[in-house]
Amino acid sequence: MSTISILEHFGSIRRILNRLCLSQLTDLKLSVQQMIILRYLGKYREANMACIAAAIGSDKASVTRMITSLEKLKLVSKSSLPEDARQTILRLTFKSQKLIPQINEIYQNLATSLVAGLNNKEQEVFLELLLKIESSFD
Repeated sequence: MSTISILEHFGSIRRILNRLCLSQLTDLKLSVQQMIILRYLGKYREANMACIAAAIGSDKASVTRMITSLEKLKLVSKSSLPEDARQTILRLTFKSQKLIPQINEIYQNLATSLVAGLNNKEQEVFLELLLKIESSFD
């Protein structure tokens, strides 16, 4: 198998997962990236723009636009650090905290779909290979 074929299959799987995710997000009226930001904030409770940008693999300008739209939806709140007013901290609002169980369920559904055709041992090997590939980029 050629490395190009591997890349093509990876892209195909990513597109399929994206479509599945979008179909499950229609009721929440969120983009995939917005969902990822909310899930990140649900996991870590608060973060600044740079942390979120690094976590989702996006530039700060794109994250700023997404955060602005999440603010308009009253799903994210911003505040400044008392010791450094230049630093903006983002947190979930009460409204978005109620969405986290649904978002986590969507993630679980996607994870289940991704490995549906694999037995437990194959899932372990798959994870090992993904971690190995990911670490090669560090």
